Amino acid sequence: MEIVHYPVFKENPSNPARVNVLTGRMEINDQAMFLLPKYAQKFVIEHEKGHYHLQTFDEIAADNYALRQMALKKPNSLWNHIKSVNMVTRGDEQRKQAAKIEALKIAANNGSKEAEKLLKSYANATGTREKQTKILIIVGLIFITIILLWTLRK
Repeated sequence: MEIVHYPVFKENPSNPARVNVLTGRMEINDQAMFLLPKYAQKFVIEHEKGHYHLQTFDEIAADNYALRQMALKKPNSLWNHIKSVNMVTRGDEQRKQAAKIEALKIAANNGSKEAEKLLKSYANATGTREKQTKILIIVGLIFITIILLWTLRK
């Protein structure tokens, strides 16, 4: 992969890096990258490599690629992954949640009972929200049906 450094990305000064998924040319925004801790800089590089190697624009897939490259290779790697995603995402709660869950899966697979408990609690919370959403949709459909029937009755 070719890596090219720029002092700043004028069109997006807060973006630390980008990659052309077709050519693999990675561009680094030195100003934004300099503001990140070393572990987050490594994450950004691996994340961009993920876009290229996976041939995807999917941010979560690229995050997971970076996690697989870095997980358990240094102390606190899973925690640093979560912190890195939180630093570089711009309000994307789904992406932040996915980073936590993937890091917990790795920890659970490596014997962490606490990670297993947290994963179960996430699964239960997600299941509850999905059930609530389904119920709201059904109630809404029933309400619309009643209104339509009442309107057609006239």
